[in-house]
Amino acid sequence: MHSARGPSILRGVHPPGQARRGDRGRHYRTIAEATSLPLLVYNITTGVRLTAEDMKRIFEEIPSAVGMKYTDADYFEMRSILDLVDGQAIILAGRDELFLPALTIGAGGSIGTTQNIFPELFVGVHRAFLVGDWEKAQELQLKASRAVRVLLGYGSLEGRAQVQGLPPRTKGTFIGIWRHWGFFKGSPKSI
Repeated sequence: MHSARGPSILRGVHPPGQARRGDRGRHYRTIAEATSLPLLVYNITTGVRLTAEDMKRIFEEIPSAVGMKYTDADYFEMRSILDLVDGQAIILAGRDELFLPALTIGAGGSIGTTQNIFPELFVGVHRAFLVGDWEKAQELQLKASRAVRVLLGYGSLEGRAQVQGLPPRTKGTFIGIWRHWGFFKGSPKSI
C-alpha cells in the first residue's frame, strides 16, 4: 500500500525459509525494528509453517505487527490463530478459491491473486456473505474457484493476458473453457 509520501504498510513478509521454531519471532522483530511501517506477516506454507502459537507470540511481542495473510488450506489452524489473537490483529485469507469458507470462520477479508483479475466476483462474494445471501455467495465463489483452476492449469500470466485482452503468449483453449463456464459472452474484456 502506498500513499503520496511512500508506503503505508510493510506487507507480505514471509517467514524465513529454514527457521527453527524459536527463530521465527526474531525474524519479524528484526524487520519491525528496521522500519516504522506496520507489519503484515505472510504465512504461506513453504518450508516454515507459522502456528497459532507462533502468531500469538509475534502479535504480543511486536507492536507494529497488525495482521497476517494466511495462505494455507488448513482452516482449522486459521481458526486457531483467530482464537488466540482474539482481535489483536486482522487475519486475511490468501487462497482465492477458499475465500467464502475463510469468511465463514472469521477472516477479516482477503489478499488474493485472481481477485485482481476478477474483482467483481470477490466483491460479490463478500457482499452476499455480509447480507446472508448464501446461495449467491456460493454461486460466485464456485465461479471464482473455476477461474483459479483455469489460471493454475494454463499459467496465470498467459491466462491473465487473454482475459484482459492483451496479446497472448500462447495459443490454446483457454478462452473456450472460460466461455464454456459462462465467464464472458463476447470478447474477453466483457467479463
